[in-house]
Amino acid sequence: VLGNLREAAGLDVLSFDMGDEGAASLSVGRTVAKGIYVGAKQPVDGGPTEVEVEVELFDNVTLDAAGGGTDGASVGLDWKLDF
Repeated sequence: VLGNLREAAGLDVLSFDMGDEGAASLSVGRTVAKGIYVGAKQPVDGGPTEVEVEVELFDNVTLDAAGGGTDGASVGLDWKLDF
Protein backbone atom coordinates (compact mmCIF):
# COMPACT_ATOMS: atom_id res chain seq x y z
CA VAL A 1 0.00 0.00 0.00
CA LEU A 2 2.77 2.47 0.92
CA GLY A 3 4.57 1.68 -2.35
CA ASN A 4 1.50 2.63 -4.38
CA LEU A 5 1.01 5.84 -2.37
CA ARG A 6 4.71 6.70 -2.77
CA GLU A 7 4.55 6.30 -6.54
CA ALA A 8 1.26 8.23 -6.81
CA ALA A 9 2.72 11.13 -4.79
CA GLY A 10 5.98 11.15 -6.78
CA LEU A 11 8.14 10.45 -3.72
CA ASP A 12 11.32 8.41 -3.43
CA VAL A 13 10.70 7.62 0.24
CA LEU A 14 7.42 7.06 2.08
CA SER A 15 7.70 5.01 5.24
CA PHE A 16 5.98 4.47 8.55
CA ASP A 17 8.49 3.79 11.32
CA MET A 18 8.21 2.63 14.90
CA GLY A 19 11.01 4.36 16.81
CA ASP A 20 12.27 4.07 20.35
CA GLU A 21 9.66 3.40 23.02
CA GLY A 22 6.95 2.79 20.39
CA ALA A 23 6.95 6.36 19.03
CA ALA A 24 5.63 6.14 15.45
CA SER A 25 6.55 8.55 12.66
CA LEU A 26 5.91 9.10 8.96
CA SER A 27 8.90 9.85 6.71
CA VAL A 28 8.73 11.31 3.21
CA GLY A 29 11.46 12.41 0.84
CA ARG A 30 12.49 13.00 -2.71
CA THR A 31 15.62 13.55 -4.77
CA VAL A 32 15.05 17.09 -6.05
CA ALA A 33 18.15 17.31 -8.27
CA LYS A 34 21.10 15.09 -9.08
CA GLY A 35 22.80 14.32 -5.78
CA ILE A 36 20.36 16.34 -3.62
CA TYR A 37 17.79 14.62 -1.40
CA VAL A 38 15.25 16.44 0.81
CA GLY A 39 13.12 14.65 3.36
CA ALA A 40 10.89 15.20 6.37
CA LYS A 41 9.91 13.09 9.35
CA GLN A 42 6.69 13.78 11.27
CA PRO A 43 5.88 12.02 14.54
CA VAL A 44 2.35 10.63 14.55
CA ASP A 45 1.74 12.07 18.02
CA GLY A 46 1.95 15.61 16.60
CA GLY A 47 5.49 16.42 17.74
CA PRO A 48 7.80 18.74 15.78
CA THR A 49 8.75 17.89 12.19
CA GLU A 50 12.39 17.12 11.38
CA VAL A 51 13.76 18.15 7.97
CA GLU A 52 16.74 16.39 6.39
CA VAL A 53 18.93 17.40 3.44
CA GLU A 54 21.63 15.23 1.88
CA VAL A 55 24.01 16.59 -0.75
CA GLU A 56 26.44 14.33 -2.60
CA LEU A 57 29.66 16.35 -2.77
CA PHE A 58 31.85 13.72 -4.45
CA ASP A 59 31.62 10.00 -5.15
CA ASN A 60 31.23 8.36 -1.74
CA VAL A 61 31.17 11.72 0.15
CA THR A 62 27.86 13.16 1.38
CA LEU A 63 27.01 16.24 3.45
CA ASP A 64 24.02 15.63 5.74
CA ALA A 65 22.05 18.32 7.57
CA ALA A 66 18.97 17.93 9.76
CA GLY A 67 16.93 20.44 11.72
CA GLY A 68 13.79 20.71 13.75
CA GLY A 69 12.43 17.82 15.72
CA THR A 70 13.30 17.40 19.38
CA ASP A 71 17.05 16.96 18.84
CA GLY A 72 17.79 20.44 17.42
CA ALA A 73 20.05 20.70 14.37
CA SER A 74 22.99 18.68 13.10
CA VAL A 75 25.44 18.67 10.22
CA GLY A 76 27.59 15.73 9.23
CA LEU A 77 30.01 14.59 6.56
CA ASP A 78 29.76 10.94 5.54
CA TRP A 79 32.32 8.90 3.62
CA LYS A 80 31.32 5.49 2.31
CA LEU A 81 33.40 2.87 0.54
CA ASP A 82 31.85 -0.20 -1.04
CA PHE A 83 34.14 -3.16 -1.53
